[in-house]
Amino acid sequence: MLVEFLSRAMWALFGIPALLYLAYMGDWWLFVPLALLVIVGLAEYYSGAMAGGYRPAVGLGFAAGVGLLAATIFAPASAGEITVVLLLALAAGSLVSVLRPGFKHTAVASSAITVFGVVYVAVMLSFLARLCEMDLPAAIGVEGLGKFWHRLGALVLVVIPVWFCDTFAFVAGKTWGQRRLAPNISPNKTVEGAIAGFLAALLSAWAIATWMGMPWYHSVILGVLIGSVTQVGDLSSSILKRSLEIDDFGTVFGAHGGFLDRFDGLLFNMPLVYYYLLLFFVILK
Repeated sequence: MLVEFLSRAMWALFGIPALLYLAYMGDWWLFVPLALLVIVGLAEYYSGAMAGGYRPAVGLGFAAGVGLLAATIFAPASAGEITVVLLLALAAGSLVSVLRPGFKHTAVASSAITVFGVVYVAVMLSFLARLCEMDLPAAIGVEGLGKFWHRLGALVLVVIPVWFCDTFAFVAGKTWGQRRLAPNISPNKTVEGAIAGFLAALLSAWAIATWMGMPWYHSVILGVLIGSVTQVGDLSSSILKRSLEIDDFGTVFGAHGGFLDRFDGLLFNMPLVYYYLLLFFVILK
């Protein structure tokens, strides 16, 4: 347990500041590492699918994933329309590309695997760039917090609570965990760990949001959502791995698995928090 806890602490000490620095710089500084993460994440997912007998259109998936990420960062005003066009083209192209004999599974299934991978990895990860474009303190009606918070406040509101949730769930589960949360999906997760992770996310999200001037009830709601969805994302990742009959998506983080194993909670939360903030602090403001 100590070794994994230290690895999580090292991620917080070095990984989070590096992520925030690249996000603050934006443009190519952000696009290049995110594009690499898209490729790594898709490679992990498609490799697992191919091990299960599917034949996703890997090249088309890479192109669509990197393309929609580029649109999000460099053409944000048209990113939604470009994303839809790319996904439609990917659906058609991937279906045609797998219409060959010798598959264990149907062409339709392989095409669906291709498109879902891009949605699961690239579309969700692109919301990191969208969060960087949202000036959350200004949307709340608070000024004077400094350029960092105006630039990255929305992203910090996701990244820190997700990390707290994952870390406290791990520590509490290993230390006090007795009751299995979902034994048929992920036998190592416990009810005690889930409760600790939920409370950690709730309190950290409440502290960050309140400090930025957000009304307390929005702070609490966001904390509840992040604390819940982080663990839903983790369980969803486990369901995917079980359906593909693999233990981990990759080995980027050594014994801790791949990119998708470590970032599943963040991937699920970024779109959720983005649309929550957009709805209540921009559209309905």
